[in-house]
Amino acid sequence: MISVRLKELREGKGLSLQDVADLSGASKAHIWDIERGKSQNPTINTAVAIANALGVSLDYLTGLSSVQPALHPEALRIATEINALLRR
Repeated sequence: MISVRLKELREGKGLSLQDVADLSGASKAHIWDIERGKSQNPTINTAVAIANALGVSLDYLTGLSSVQPALHPEALRIATEINALLRR
């Protein structure tokens, strides 16, 4: 389920694989492997970082919940940029 949600969220937010990699601290290749289902069990730290980068809960990313956060897209964009700056 994480592969499907990751791809849907990434594409829905207009992000590239590299964008998600940069925001989550994972490699582009690893994001690609997760999205294709090749890497089905990312570490909890990686999964949390991806969820944070995409602005969703870990439960939503993994399919345990169907409720997305109700953030305005601009608020999500700003939060994502701040998160990326703080990780540097």
